[in-house]
Amino acid sequence: MTPTTTRTDKLGQLHRRLEAEVLGLISGTDWQSMLVVASRFHRYSARNIFLIHAQRPDATRVAGFGRWRALGRHVRRGESGIAILAPCVHRAKEVNGADNNDKKNNDDDAPPASVLRGFKVAYVFDESQTDGPPLADVRPRLLVGDDTARLWSGLADQVVGAGYSIERGYCRGANGVTDFAARTVRVRADVADLQATKTLAHDL
Repeated sequence: MTPTTTRTDKLGQLHRRLEAEVLGLISGTDWQSMLVVASRFHRYSARNIFLIHAQRPDATRVAGFGRWRALGRHVRRGESGIAILAPCVHRAKEVNGADNNDKKNNDDDAPPASVLRGFKVAYVFDESQTDGPPLADVRPRLLVGDDTARLWSGLADQVVGAGYSIERGYCRGANGVTDFAARTVRVRADVADLQATKTLAHDL
């Protein structure tokens, strides 16, 4: 992008890149690569995960320039940012001229209404583009080992007593799923007994 590129031009270029990325997912390998990236970024929308994957498929943890500084790290000079779409949110009175302080219901605790006006191009950087002290790894880890205390049986009795059945199987990427309509609790079949017990306790 040239220095004279307008905001509209930047948005158009980013949308075209997003479309190309989606259309380019034509094989199982392509999808697997994208899903690996998606698994690292739980707080990003699908569109931004596509954009991160298109520009830096090896990204692990990304944040804006200011956020990295707050974490004690700094973006190295000359690094190119990863372009994503950031929402432009404004108070409702900025859109329709009404003042949100004039609350007809006299609810002083009600937050001011916000309106999504569109999107703008923002830039984030991967951890590998920064220098500074290492970040603590706070990502969750699956438990390993056996259910030595035999807690599963007692928890299962509680679940069944509440009118639910228990099954082991695929959980759509989660460790466990409770289906309130079908009255079932499903726990991943491919985790250790200790993790399965923890998950059952969570769903209970």
